[in-house]
Amino acid sequence: MARDLIPLSSIVNDYLLTREALDYDTSNYKQLMTYGKQAIRDELAMELGATIKSVKLTVNTTLNTVAFPNDYIEYTKIGVLDDNCRVVTLGLSNELNYSGAISLDGSGDAILDSDGIETLDATTCTPTTATNNGVGTFFYNYPFDSGNGQLFGIGGGNNARGYYRINTMDNRIELNSSFSYDYIILEYIADETMTSDPQVPVAAEDFVRKYIYARGIERKMNIPQSAIAQAFSNAYLSKKKSVFKYKMFNKAEAAQQINRRFQLAPKFIYQ
Repeated sequence: MARDLIPLSSIVNDYLLTREALDYDTSNYKQLMTYGKQAIRDELAMELGATIKSVKLTVNTTLNTVAFPNDYIEYTKIGVLDDNCRVVTLGLSNELNYSGAISLDGSGDAILDSDGIETLDATTCTPTTATNNGVGTFFYNYPFDSGNGQLFGIGGGNNARGYYRINTMDNRIELNSSFSYDYIILEYIADETMTSDPQVPVAAEDFVRKYIYARGIERKMNIPQSAIAQAFSNAYLSKKKSVFKYKMFNKAEAAQQINRRFQLAPKFIYQ
């Protein structure tokens, strides 16, 4: 079995085993596990990207939407597969509409939920294709690859596979009306703390240990503020080292990148 991950419970148990009677921190096991989960979710997940998942999700073709997984925190890539089974990303469009109309009762008053907030219905909109009527024809007057070229080039910046927008109101991904796939590939940062015993990258073990110590003494009134500040300083210095170790590349990756560069003089590197 691989040893690149270590359970949070093992870190906490080691911490308790090495703690001495005169130490500042007196937190119990459950408190230390809580601090450790906060470190994983708030610090490691976003900065290390230690819990990246890649899943194939089915599109709701009625609404043209995709619901987020239960452990979703933030996405890193949204795309589909090309003919070579590679993930190619969709385009981000903040113009896609996901507005909701306030629901009204028979008297025309807003319908409220149990928290006193207005409930919303989806805003309906049917896309139409407007006719050109000759406007802009001057700029589309060169044939190119069975289509029309433009006066200043063939144009670009478009995504032939479709566009998406993150709908934070309904916690889902909105896709444009011309999206023709029945699935998407979502790569995202997952919340590892939803498991009973989260896994921590070995490169970040020292940071988690120092972080739970700093959180354990943070609100103690009888501890000098200088000691608390030093504890957090040590923790975040350790996090910087963890990020460096976790994202460090090897010689083969460096050689591949150097050989990929296009320069006037060719460069080659051999292992």
